[in-house]
Amino acid sequence: MPKAEIYALGSEIVLGQTIDTNSAWISSKLNDLGIETVKHVAIADDIEIIKSVLNNSTSEIIIIGGGLGPTEDDLTREAIAEVTGKTLYKDPKLLEEIENRFRKRGFILTKNNDKQAMIPETAIAIHNPNGTAPAFSLKWQNKIIYALPGVPHEMKWLFENVVLPELMQSFSIKTKIEYETLKVLGMGESTVDDKIGDLMKINNPIVGLLAHPGQVDVRITATGEDSERKILIDKTKQEILERLNDTTIISEDLTPIQYLQNLLIKNNKEIIIFDEASNGFITSEIGGNPNLNVTGISGKSNDIEKYKTVNIDSVVVSIKSEYLDKNVNNLAKGKTYIQISDGTKEITEYQQFGVRSKIDKQRLLMLVVHLLIKFCNILN
Repeated sequence: MPKAEIYALGSEIVLGQTIDTNSAWISSKLNDLGIETVKHVAIADDIEIIKSVLNNSTSEIIIIGGGLGPTEDDLTREAIAEVTGKTLYKDPKLLEEIENRFRKRGFILTKNNDKQAMIPETAIAIHNPNGTAPAFSLKWQNKIIYALPGVPHEMKWLFENVVLPELMQSFSIKTKIEYETLKVLGMGESTVDDKIGDLMKINNPIVGLLAHPGQVDVRITATGEDSERKILIDKTKQEILERLNDTTIISEDLTPIQYLQNLLIKNNKEIIIFDEASNGFITSEIGGNPNLNVTGISGKSNDIEKYKTVNIDSVVVSIKSEYLDKNVNNLAKGKTYIQISDGTKEITEYQQFGVRSKIDKQRLLMLVVHLLIKFCNILN
């Protein structure tokens, strides 16, 4: 399968004045075809830098976004022409299209707009129905270069309607890609890696990890025909579920909080939260469902004993945290205690981290979600 490199041109991107969303979008579309993107690079409007990057490219597919406008700092055409040894020429059909577009809009075509009709010899013009900057493709050595406008809606239309079909034909791509994400709570990234790390060495399906505060996503990506992809994913998913069976794993297309809310509604019990750690953050996040009765109570967590005996239809959550006045690895150093009870069953958890920053609160939230899911499973 071919590999791809994506270059976003524009000093405004390099300087942080504009966020490059195009490259991530293009990567996602290429990934759906099984084409691996190996490089994203933001490049300033400097022809020597652009030429250097192109000369050092190693992938079969090169996609360049931006630099096709009419101004002096739009240098994509010139850079590609010099690197590939081609001469720029003015395409009369492209010039006519640009003139007609300006005329329909009531604009006067200036001399520098002629530049947008310039493309390297042997390049194939890609007509842009949504803007004045025509795109083009050019085969060079064992590569194919696509020069696309940087305006997102123009680029996306051209990519989906021209570039993707061409790539599928050029590289005989018939297989598709499919993925499923398992959301793991109550287990750190290193522990997950230790338990399933050998599965990450397999080429198809590919297993990868992405860590968030209090949550690890395990992504399974398979390529092949429709029936083959499902078999590969299901087999690997079952293996992961068996290896991580001592923690919470959410395989449904829901966030952990949505999954928990559904469980709590199913169990039809009021949730009472004594939260001394997050200033109401836990209650507001878990209680964000009109069908769920969640009450946050200010007060000391030792009041939980009273509620455990009086409110027999309630699940009571007590959260208490202590922290030292410094952070370690972006987490407040300290201690956190969580107790969940309905008067008949109870689980408790102790963790060696405090709660101070947003990251701490998010980690605490995912821990409480994990424990409540575990508690609901005990009730069932």
